[in-house]
Amino acid sequence: MTLIAPHIAAFLQQRLPVERQASPNTCDSYAHAFRLLFEYASSCLKITPSQLQVEHIDAPLIVAFLNHLEATRGNGAGSRNIRLAAIKSFMRYIEYRLPSALEQIRCILSIPTKKTDEVLPGEGAVICDQDATSHFADTFPSQRTSLTRPSMQPPRQVVVCYRTERARLYLRRSVD
Repeated sequence: MTLIAPHIAAFLQQRLPVERQASPNTCDSYAHAFRLLFEYASSCLKITPSQLQVEHIDAPLIVAFLNHLEATRGNGAGSRNIRLAAIKSFMRYIEYRLPSALEQIRCILSIPTKKTDEVLPGEGAVICDQDATSHFADTFPSQRTSLTRPSMQPPRQVVVCYRTERARLYLRRSVD
């Protein structure tokens, strides 16, 4: 059995800020995620956080922790995914330091993120006709080429901007 404390200390004090050159905000976010995880794990396992061992942190515990974040703390899927990303980053770091935990780490790394598609505030559905097209193109310059074509009169369109896990997605559909 291996105590988790020296590994998490090395991860937060050496790996993130020095080796990966992560921003202070990222380091703080990861530290907060682990504080929440260790509080949850210690309450479930009835041990103090300093007694937690790497072997205690397994996939069922992580899934229960993520469900706890959403149900009890009221976190959304985005916050859940941020915490999961911190845990997975730590597990990728641990797999090189503790080869004996490879199977456990593989199970944790296979936990999927939740979909977080949501309409961005202020960029919801916008109906564009010929008069509004130029205003929309001025408001969102990156969309200018798709909305104002010199040889064509633009059709009425509905443009909805969604934020996904990896990028912003712009959907266009003609309105009759």
